[in-house]
Amino acid sequence: IASKFTVAYMLKKRFSLDVTVTYSKSTGHPQNEYMVALFEALYQKSIYSIETLDLNDFEWIFLVDTNLTATNLPFTDAQMNLLKQKKVAILDHHTPRDAATGIIPSFLDAGGIGVSATATRVTEYLKDYNITLKKEDPEENLLATALICAIEIDSSNRPKSKRDYEAIIYLL
Repeated sequence: IASKFTVAYMLKKRFSLDVTVTYSKSTGHPQNEYMVALFEALYQKSIYSIETLDLNDFEWIFLVDTNLTATNLPFTDAQMNLLKQKKVAILDHHTPRDAATGIIPSFLDAGGIGVSATATRVTEYLKDYNITLKKEDPEENLLATALICAIEIDSSNRPKSKRDYEAIIYLL
């Protein structure tokens, strides 16, 4: 969730793009549901469930931290067929495990060596684009806090890498 919102923030700030953040009805973890609620409160609007959107309304689809496999994507069959025809970007610390999705990404940054969390890669993009998240700004403070939490959660069952620690330090 943290990575999705931060990617959206970067796309708005760096490229002035209009971005819609979505999530699956089943966020998978209570902390993700809590994070969605925090962002909804911050932005004072509901965050859309991916299952309710018409993908025809979007030029690009970014799949962020989805652990891409044919069995765990939240899309309907109709959405999956449409997704195969769209420009798709994938940003994930998981390596795509099968080709059964039929999705051929226009941009792929997945299965990064030396990172335990997608949030680490997202933080590296912040650094690359010279975007510093300021504590005084409520949105930027929530993004930084959420990214640190995401790195901690994703690395809880494996050792943190040097890049994970560098990302946390950058966000503090």
